[in-house]
Amino acid sequence: MVFILANRFLRVHKEAEELNLDLDQKVKERTRQLENTLEQVRELKIQQDGDYFLTSLILDPLNRNQVENDFIVLEGFSKQKKRFQFKQWKKEIGGDIIIADEICLKNRKCLVFV
Repeated sequence: MVFILANRFLRVHKEAEELNLDLDQKVKERTRQLENTLEQVRELKIQQDGDYFLTSLILDPLNRNQVENDFIVLEGFSKQKKRFQFKQWKKEIGGDIIIADEICLKNRKCLVFV
């Protein structure tokens, strides 16, 4: 009877060790997968911020105040929805634009605000 119990104890102990080893390997594999996924997300974030930066360079010339008038002082402020940093540049995109310019209609100077 003691022999049977000892044998059973050894088998259960061995099975527990195998399960622990298998679990440890599964945890390591899952950790590796999560690290790879996190690295992919970081790379995509860098690409996205680069795209945002290029978009901001395209949009910057549209935000302008070309009004030079002694009677009107025009100041504009816009806050964009998305702030980001790409390398050493901090920029914003995703909001409104402010355009102010002087145009001539039928030989009359007019101010345009958008």
